[in-house]
Amino acid sequence: MTTSPLKSAVRRIHLGLLWGASLLVPTRRRSEWSQEWQTELWYVLRECFTKTSPDARSIREATAFCLGAYQDAICLRKLSWRTQKPLARIHGSAAACLLLLIGIFFAAWGIADTSPRVAAGMSRLQVYPRSESDNRTTPCDCALAGCGKIDPRAVFLSVSRH
Repeated sequence: MTTSPLKSAVRRIHLGLLWGASLLVPTRRRSEWSQEWQTELWYVLRECFTKTSPDARSIREATAFCLGAYQDAICLRKLSWRTQKPLARIHGSAAACLLLLIGIFFAAWGIADTSPRVAAGMSRLQVYPRSESDNRTTPCDCALAGCGKIDPRAVFLSVSRH
């Protein structure tokens, strides 16, 4: 039995519509869902082509049938979201912890960068090296660069109160 080019093209278009809808269905149910919808489509197209030549109305009805598959697929996806916890696979993992810490870091950095009080406080922060003796030395920008002999354990931070 040979098929006409029109019948073949209509069938391929409708199978393509079903394939697109199947991408919305959860993976574990996709195979069964696709088989059911393709079987139903076969019956719809059989009715569409029982006449000698299909009319536009029956092709539109077959297309409307395939578009109904999108509603069904979206419904199945929503139901799977209700029963399945989002991000359940990474919950409690090291990746989730790192992601959370990185997010907190960038949020704090963004707040600190835009806050005028934090910027003013950071500008008053100075590093003073403390030598072994009680003598005060001049402040420097870096605790380990060029201010004489510095014991790294004796470096401390001091906020000047101007």
